[in-house]
Amino acid sequence: VGPNGARILATAPALPLGLKELSPVPGLTTLHKLPHGEVLVLYTDGISEARNSDGDFYPVLERLAEHFRGTQRTDPEAVVAFLETDTRNWSATSEADDQAVLAMALI
Repeated sequence: VGPNGARILATAPALPLGLKELSPVPGLTTLHKLPHGEVLVLYTDGISEARNSDGDFYPVLERLAEHFRGTQRTDPEAVVAFLETDTRNWSATSEADDQAVLAMALI
């Protein structure tokens, strides 16, 4: 998430973080530079699979891009707070899946 909105970082398919040891083949490491002013956001499926009353999944990338586009320096805490509030407002039921968000930025 940064001044130009939000983007997905392209990586090779792999096991979730922390499960590399379970892979029968050595995993590849993908490096991405994180420019100052951008926030790296990691989230669980409880965020991306939140559904509205029409059954639509929560569009993480689009909602982040819309909310933070044009922001010169995005604060990781603001990203987490936005996702927490926005997914709660998006969800059709009060019974949400487990949700975890980790947002990081260079200082």
